[in-house]
Amino acid sequence: MVQAHTAPSTYERTRFLQYQTIISSILLFPCWSFIDSSFNSDWKIFFGWHVFALLLLCGILAFFVNSSVIWCIKDDAAIGYNMVGQLKTLLIAFVGSAVFSESLSLRQIISILVTSMGCMVYVYTTYKTKERQKRQEQLLVPT
Repeated sequence: MVQAHTAPSTYERTRFLQYQTIISSILLFPCWSFIDSSFNSDWKIFFGWHVFALLLLCGILAFFVNSSVIWCIKDDAAIGYNMVGQLKTLLIAFVGSAVFSESLSLRQIISILVTSMGCMVYVYTTYKTKERQKRQEQLLVPT
């Protein structure tokens, strides 16, 4: 019974992803030239092949990002997606400090460690809970 409700939900999420990606690109594309100061109101720049290739690449990357969001929420929960987002922020902080040769302050290091430990505790408890549920289901199934 639960699986019957899961399939339409997955289909609806995928359909929402497709609509959301198309609508976002349609709404944001006209604003792009006004927001980005590198265009200098030269409209010919929109008709080059490199722009279309860049838009295609950005669209593909956006699709994969949105697909990973749906996959993460579908397989775990919204809080699992939040944990992945926190880990992404940690990765950005480490890579940014390494690339730009900036040192992290003690406050940043402590916040990174606390966030990392919180994510690890969450993943560990979630894993143990799922393992316990699998064992209970195996005990309940008659052989």
